[in-house]
Amino acid sequence: MNDNTPVFSASIYSKSILVKDAEVGDVVLTLLATDKDIGNNSLITYSFSAGNFTYLSLNNKTGVVTIASDLADVTEDTALDFTVMAQDHGLPPLNSTACGLVSLKTVSLSEGVAFESPSYNFSVAENQPEGAAVGVVKVSPGSSLYEISYVLMTHTDLFTIDPQGALLTKETLDKESQDWYILEVKAVDTRIPPTSAVALVRVEVENVNEAPKFIDGIYQAKIFSIAPYKYPVVQVKATDPDSGDSERLQYSISEPSSYFDVDPSTGQVYVVSAVGLAGQTTTLTMKATDPLGLQATAMVQVDVQGSASSDVVVISLNRAANVVEKNIPEMEESLGRALGWTVRVIRVSSSNSGEAESRTLRNNIKTFVSIIATDVDKVIPAEGLKKKLQSESATVKTELEKVFGTGLEYEVQEDPEETSDNQATVITLGFFLGLFMLACLLMGTCMIK
Repeated sequence: MNDNTPVFSASIYSKSILVKDAEVGDVVLTLLATDKDIGNNSLITYSFSAGNFTYLSLNNKTGVVTIASDLADVTEDTALDFTVMAQDHGLPPLNSTACGLVSLKTVSLSEGVAFESPSYNFSVAENQPEGAAVGVVKVSPGSSLYEISYVLMTHTDLFTIDPQGALLTKETLDKESQDWYILEVKAVDTRIPPTSAVALVRVEVENVNEAPKFIDGIYQAKIFSIAPYKYPVVQVKATDPDSGDSERLQYSISEPSSYFDVDPSTGQVYVVSAVGLAGQTTTLTMKATDPLGLQATAMVQVDVQGSASSDVVVISLNRAANVVEKNIPEMEESLGRALGWTVRVIRVSSSNSGEAESRTLRNNIKTFVSIIATDVDKVIPAEGLKKKLQSESATVKTELEKVFGTGLEYEVQEDPEETSDNQATVITLGFFLGLFMLACLLMGTCMIK
């Protein structure tokens, strides 16, 4: 299996050469990458992948970089900044890259300006304000008679360099946007003609834990005072600027509440018990906490509308309870269009005929849906809601079929729990009646004897 990527022996390869002494075929750099796989999977091919590699040639088998053409037309110091790629022969092939810098010098390093190192590695923390220090590059002027000036050649929108060679940020950096930069710095002296040198600077942006943020600062919701346990109120949502940490946020309520709670993973706020809150507006302070303890807060305002169980109307649908639950928002909208009121589903419960045969079972599926309706902020009494459901029966069915498909059957009925209690009462009375008749029969038999 080709499961190892080629690895270069260095991240940056650099060399300075004097133009007047260079000849075609001279070796400039030797790139080396290794692969831990075996066979063809370990064979490596080298190539230039980007940048300026004029005057250079790369042996794709050995990784040796040589001078490919005469340098007579190079009249000033020139930096050849390029990227090389090492790719194995696996299927699919894997690759890695490294940076290369060849400085073509028109004046000997002993005569002109030269950096103390051809490349530098610095780091800076993200979210630092403008002017944060990155690092300092240093040059040897070759003679104390001349002054040195620095010029930043790349990423001038994000970085700057002062007269002493200190690199500074020009704006806040974000690791999640880009985690490293390659800068090109040029040093020029004041001799005539001037000499110059170029160095590569690799700047890594270090991660700093950032506090999460709620998408909204204030959430508002309305519920009924008869809302049952786990009835959803509103879902709060926060994001974490740190890459990949948004899914690890934990939600909580700042002050424990006997009326509401929140799912710590999803941010879904739900009812514990709204009894006693009718006509009140309750404010909750929500917290989102990241894995390192940083927090954000948001407010949830819950308007609790007064209602009673007598305002609830139960309808039944010949659809499975899980299907109904998945389509509650669409069902509420459909009933609202048909009735001209705002309709809310309070509870969903299921029942069936108890038949063992699967087709009969499907035909007898019955799901009970408890609903309540309001007109503006006024709760519609159950009798009024029942009458409207019956008078607009055809429209209601048409709207519900848009959600649940054709063949839908619905009817207005008693609360299924009351229905079950009534059925249990009938069964109990029938049982005792049977016992009474059996006792009478036995007494008659004894009298005859």
